[in-house]
Amino acid sequence: FNAEGRAYKVMKFATDITAEITASHLSAVYRGALDNATANVMVADNDCNIIYMNRAASTLMAAGESDFRKDLPAFNAAKLVGGNIDAFHRNPAHQRRMLAGLNGTFTSKLKIGGRTMRITANPMSNPAGTRIGTVVEWGDLTQELATETEVQDMVTAVLAGDLGKRIAMAGKSG
Repeated sequence: FNAEGRAYKVMKFATDITAEITASHLSAVYRGALDNATANVMVADNDCNIIYMNRAASTLMAAGESDFRKDLPAFNAAKLVGGNIDAFHRNPAHQRRMLAGLNGTFTSKLKIGGRTMRITANPMSNPAGTRIGTVVEWGDLTQELATETEVQDMVTAVLAGDLGKRIAMAGKSG
């Protein structure tokens, strides 16, 4: 601008953003694939902030919300993305230390509100090898474990000579 405030020269700066656009496109492709996967996938950054949940994980968390609130009264499935994984733990410091040192697959079972959940966590790194977060796959084992208990109870009854015991099929799938 000149002394009178009029523009008299234009300067142009350009930056090559090809790599960013390509990375963004690939991210969109991966996100689309994850959104349509049946596995319950959640991604957290290095600060344990939940930055992504696919549709399956969102459905699982919403279905379990009332049960999860029994142990975690502030649990809100609709507000998980943007929140922190500390919402799932009574001792967040332990969880944070474990995730910070994670260098391979970690699998665990945890009970939340009467449900038995299996989590499988893996570290995520960028192409340069820098740790960028954690991907977690969730599974609800509650029905499966209850069915195993029913089968074991029936086997015990049969071994005791009681052949009248049956397993109810209601509420079971798979």
